[in-house]
Amino acid sequence: PVVVFYHGGGWIGGSLDLYDEPCATLARRVGAVVVSPDYRLAPEHPFPAATDDTVAAVRWAADHITEFGGDPERIAVAGESAGANLAAVVALRLRDEGGPQLRAQVLITPPVDFLADTESRRQFAHGPIISMELAMRMASLYLGDPANAVSPHASPARAEDLSGLPPALV
Repeated sequence: PVVVFYHGGGWIGGSLDLYDEPCATLARRVGAVVVSPDYRLAPEHPFPAATDDTVAAVRWAADHITEFGGDPERIAVAGESAGANLAAVVALRLRDEGGPQLRAQVLITPPVDFLADTESRRQFAHGPIISMELAMRMASLYLGDPANAVSPHASPARAEDLSGLPPALV
């Protein structure tokens, strides 16, 4: 199997180096080929640059993964935080844009709706990991135009139709 894993970092930071060890551990424990692509970061490259890069990475994997011992019919996407958002967006885009077909999504602490007003956002507005204020600043840098927050390619929970998506482990 193949896992295409996207790093976190609030769409403005994070790196492959920070996720090298977790990806190597994932590869050993799951027995999968793990592809960990980088993507363009905001504010220099606002939405939708990261989504374009992450979709391109899965398409590259589908076309070339046999060279590395992977099965192009068994691809999953995964990510943490902003990377989980991107993985969910990739699943939507690939469904709507002709594939390749994914087998699963693994979404670790995924922000899936920039505009959601939830109890957990109120309860954890001051941490423990990041504050809501910092999260909103990162989102603002990533989205560029606030109107982008309603796009399902930024806020995948806002997609009108979630049918036909691969199973998700959140």
